[in-house]
Amino acid sequence: MISRPENLQERFIRVSREQKATLVVSPDDFRTDDQGIYEQVGDMGLIGWSMATRVFQELLPTVDEVRVLAGAPGSGKTTWLEQHGVAGVLYFDSTGSARKSRRELCRMAADAGREISCVFLDVELAVCLARNATRPEHRRVPEEVLRGIHHRLAECPPDVDEGWHRVLRVGADPRALGGLCGRVLDSPGDDP
Repeated sequence: MISRPENLQERFIRVSREQKATLVVSPDDFRTDDQGIYEQVGDMGLIGWSMATRVFQELLPTVDEVRVLAGAPGSGKTTWLEQHGVAGVLYFDSTGSARKSRRELCRMAADAGREISCVFLDVELAVCLARNATRPEHRRVPEEVLRGIHHRLAECPPDVDEGWHRVLRVGADPRALGGLCGRVLDSPGDDP
């Protein structure tokens, strides 16, 4: 009997569960073409977000802790995750520049009975632009897009009113902070 092939979402979930390591879901994971080249045009952003949120929702019941990384391209999300990612924690790595999208992630976590924290990489625009310029060409974010994301985050940063248990701010050097240490922007109750 021939079974149907796994789709990308099913494969991602299976591999993540088998590895039982740091689980990272990102819309970027679903924005590459057949040759692994990052697609920044057309509906790829919407497709990537839709696929990533489906995988995120599927993985929520399998973990005890959830953290969302938010920050402009070049803010250091990947570096922070490489330095401070914890096995068994589900991370969602995106810019988090839209309040509606952030609330959607918080709602999914609440529906699954999980607390959700946001690690907000709040980095100056000049630093993000400089880091973006050093990326391989196919991974560079167009400057006007990066500026728009940075502006939206500066005007409307993540806060607990969106449903986060805690929002932590990380500065320009993402290697300087360990775990969920850092400056707590907002936290309900008496948590520092």
